[in-house]
Amino acid sequence: MDDILTFSAEINKMLLDKQEWYNTKHLPSILEKVRLIYTCTKNLYDLLVSKSLIVPDPYRMDKKIADISSPATSAFNDAEAAMVIGTRFSEYENMLDYICTYYRFSVENLDMVNIKKLIEFLNSFPWGDYSATSLKPNIRGLALLLNQAKINATQITNSMISDSVEKCAKNGEEVIKSLNILGKFQREAYKIRLRQDIFNHPNFNKETAFSSQENELTEIRKLFPLVMGKTPFYAELVNEIIQEDIGPNAQSLRDALKNSLKVNETVVLAAKSKSNHLSLLMDSLEALGAAGTIFTSLNSKVRFNFDLLKKEPDTFGEKLVAFFRKLFKIKAKEPDYVMAIADPLTHQRSSRIFKVSEIQRELSEKMSLYNDIAKHGKHYSEITAKKPEAILDYMTSEISACRKSYNMLMALEAFFKSEVPNKNQLKIKGYKLELDTLRNSIISANAKKAEYHELVEEEQQLKKLGLSND
Repeated sequence: MDDILTFSAEINKMLLDKQEWYNTKHLPSILEKVRLIYTCTKNLYDLLVSKSLIVPDPYRMDKKIADISSPATSAFNDAEAAMVIGTRFSEYENMLDYICTYYRFSVENLDMVNIKKLIEFLNSFPWGDYSATSLKPNIRGLALLLNQAKINATQITNSMISDSVEKCAKNGEEVIKSLNILGKFQREAYKIRLRQDIFNHPNFNKETAFSSQENELTEIRKLFPLVMGKTPFYAELVNEIIQEDIGPNAQSLRDALKNSLKVNETVVLAAKSKSNHLSLLMDSLEALGAAGTIFTSLNSKVRFNFDLLKKEPDTFGEKLVAFFRKLFKIKAKEPDYVMAIADPLTHQRSSRIFKVSEIQRELSEKMSLYNDIAKHGKHYSEITAKKPEAILDYMTSEISACRKSYNMLMALEAFFKSEVPNKNQLKIKGYKLELDTLRNSIISANAKKAEYHELVEEEQQLKKLGLSND
C-alpha cells in the first residue's frame, strides 16, 4: 500500500513539472505555429477576394465567436466552389484570428475536449492533402481556386501561394502532432488528479481498496461523484489506474508512466544551444519576410487611394495652367499633407507633414526588402552573414521601423476618409485585414527576437556561475 501512495506522490510532482514545461515552453511555440498558419491563410484569403474568385461571407464581421467550431466539410459541386469555399474559408480564417488573439494556450484550457475541437478545426482544411484531385472537399475546392489565381499572376504571387500552402501543411502537421501528444498527457493528468483527490480523501479506505482490483474500483466509484463533481467518469482511465496500482504488470506500467511525464531534457538542451539560439533569430527574420506580400497589397491600395486625392482643374484659369504645364512638361510642385499619428503603445499623438512620393517610396522599399527576405535573396544573405549580435541589432531596428510603418498606415486610413473628395469616398480601398496580418507578423518577429535575447542572457548568467556546458 505504501508503495502505491509513494508512486502517486512522485508522479504528481512530475505532472506539475511537465505542466509547467508545457505552459512556459511548449504551448507558446505551438501558438507561434498557429499564428504562422493564420498569416499564410490570411494572405491566401485576401488574394482570392481581390481576384473575385470567392464570394466573401457578408455576415463575417457580425459573427460573435465564443468557442472553437469548425467549418462544414460536406461535399459540394465544383461549380459552387466560389460560394461554398468563400463561406468556409472565411470561417476558417476568422476562427484562426480568434484562436491567435483570444484563445488561451495552456494545459488548464486545452483539456481533452478542447484538444479534440482544435484538431477537428485544423483538419477542416487538411493542408497536407492540398491537391485539385484531393478527396477532401474543402482543400480540393481551395486548390482549384488557387490554381485559377495563378493564371497570368506575377512570379511573386505564385511564389506566395506555394510558400503559404507549404507552410500551412508543415506547421499544421506539427501542431496536430503536438496536440495529440498533449492529449495523451491530459489522460495521465486526469488519472493523477483522480489519485490525488480520491486517495487522499478521509473516506477512502486504502486497505480495502488495494486488496483487490474489484475493491479499488468500488472505492473509487463510491467517492467519485462527491470528490470529482462534474468531471466525467472515464472507466478506461480508471482501469488504467487500478492496473498501475495492483495489476499483474504494475511495475512496468508505472515505469512507462514516469517516462511519459519526463521533460525531454535533450529537447530543452538543444533549445539552449548556440545553433538554436541563432535559429530563433532566423525565425524572427522569416516572420518579417512574411510581411512582404502584405506590403505588396498595401502599396497597391495606398497608391490607388492617393490617386483619389488628385483634384481635377475646375476653373478656366486652372485648366489653362494645367494645359501649359502639360505643353511645356513643367512638373507641378508636389503638395504637402498632414496626418495625425497615434502610437498604440505609448498613446502619444503626433503630426507628420508628408508628400505622397515619400510614403510611396517607404512602402515600396519595405515591399522590396521583405519580399527579398521571404525569397532568401541578396538582402537576406547579407543579413544572415552578419554576427548574431549584429543580426539582433538589425532585427530590433527593423521591428521598430515596421511598427512605425504600421502606425503610419493606420493614420493614413483616417487621412483618406477625411481628405478624399466626397465624390470619391466610396472608391477608397480599405486595408484593415492587411493591417491585422501585419500586426501579427510584427508580434511573431518580436516574440522570437525576445526569446533569443532571453536565452542568450540566461547562457551568460550560467557562464558567470560556472555552470555553462561550453
